[in-house]
Formats: sequence, C-alpha cells, structure tokens
Amino acid sequence: MPGITYPRLSCVALQFDFGIFIVTQKYGHLIMYRKLSLLVVVTLLVLVSGCTAPLPRVLQPEETTTGSLDISSTPSGSVIYVDGVNKGITPMILSYVPAGSHMLELWYPGYTSLKKSVEIKAGTTSYVDASLSPIVVPTTLLTTVPSPIPTTKPTPVPTPPVPKTLAGCWKFENTTGNTTFFYRFEFEPGGSGWLSGTKTSPLKTESMQPQAITWSKDPQSALVTVVEANPINPADPDRWVMTYNEKADVLDMGEKGHMFMIYKRVRC
Repeated sequence: MPGITYPRLSCVALQFDFGIFIVTQKYGHLIMYRKLSLLVVVTLLVLVSGCTAPLPRVLQPEETTTGSLDISSTPSGSVIYVDGVNKGITPMILSYVPAGSHMLELWYPGYTSLKKSVEIKAGTTSYVDASLSPIVVPTTLLTTVPSPIPTTKPTPVPTPPVPKTLAGCWKFENTTGNTTFFYRFEFEPGGSGWLSGTKTSPLKTESMQPQAITWSKDPQSALVTVVEANPINPADPDRWVMTYNEKADVLDMGEKGHMFMIYKRVRC
C-alpha cells in the first residue's frame, strides 16, 4: 500500500528434526519461525518477505577435446612418430592426443617405414595395428661353370716357324798375325745392298769403298747369291754363292784362300 514500507528481510532456512526453521533479521533482532512447510517458506521468502536464497547450481562437465591412440606393430619395438615427434616404441597407448587428423609414422631398422594419417575423435580411442615390410636387397650370385678336367693329354699343334729374313747386315772377320780384316754385306729389302771392308794392322788401317751389290735367295733351297758389279768389265761381275744355315743363322761361303768364311748376323 502507498505510504507503507515493508522491511527487507534476510533469511536463512535451516532444517532440524522434522521441522523447518526460518531465521529472519528484522530491525537488528533475530526472529525464528518453526514448523512451516518448505513451499510456504519459499513463497513467503520470495513473494512476501523479499528474502532471497541462492539455488544450487549443477556444474556441467568440461567439454572433452582429446582422445587416445592405441598403436601396435609387427615387428614390435617400432619407433613411433606422431606429426614428426618421437613418442616411443610399440606397443603403446598415447593419451591426450588432440582431436583431429595426425600423421603417424612407424620405423624399424631393416624394414620399410610406414606412414599413414589417423583420425582422433574426442573422448574415444583409435586403434592402429600395422605390419612393416622388410627391405629386400637384391643379390647377384656369380656362378661359374667349372672347366672339364681333360682325361687325356692334348696333342700339341705344331706351329710353323716364322721364316727369318735375310735383310740386314752380315760380317766376316779374321785375324792373321798382326793384321785383322773383315768384310760386311748389307742386304736391303728388295735385293739391293752394299759390300764394305776394312784391313787393320799396327801400321795403318785401310777401308774399301762400299760397293753396290744385288742379292737373292733360291726359294727352293738355302743358296744365297751375291753379285758385285764390275766397273771395268760389266759383263763379268763378281759372284759369290753362300748357303744360309737357318738354325745357326749364318751365311756359309765355304773355303776361300785357305780359310772358311762364315758370315754372322750383326747390327747394322
């Protein structure tokens, strides 16, 4: 009603035995009401007396934003990487993994690494059971076919001897008393050549002028013919016939002037 002021009451509801006690404060004095029903008390407090009492608040559980990841592998003991971070070895259960997509990698020495994307749902556990493939290194085995052991001694195949060429220098040397002389044939390929000689004694040394010669070998025998041009009588050249001893590699002119003339091969 206008002009009437109701005092604001602060109240506390207490329960003892079988009754409800309402304790109010008015003008600094405590007033207790007993044996009132709870409904009446609430009505009086809220609508009439104006006293307020906080109602209990039910706390909601916090929203979960992580999940778990249960990982096993073959072989066991594989290293676990989640988003590139080492988390340990299998088997292992990872807790508090943020919800969402993550990159899982498993590595074991001698095996091919396994990478896969896993999806973590909040409040749940995801399972991964992976098998790693061993790395196969190709190896090439060298196989050799053993050679057969001959049971009989092979027959040697004769090889024809390489024919010796007469081209080159041939020298005959002889010493009588204090005098030494030698003759030398120089056979050039193609049948031409030169004849030279030197006579040496304690008093002097004489050398003959090189004389042009031609030479040829009989293809059917070992005879070698040397012809020296005679400038005085070209129709009557000097001629020597020698036998080539292939085994000893010498030219045998035979006996000339009480001595045997054997020409040996020398360096030109």
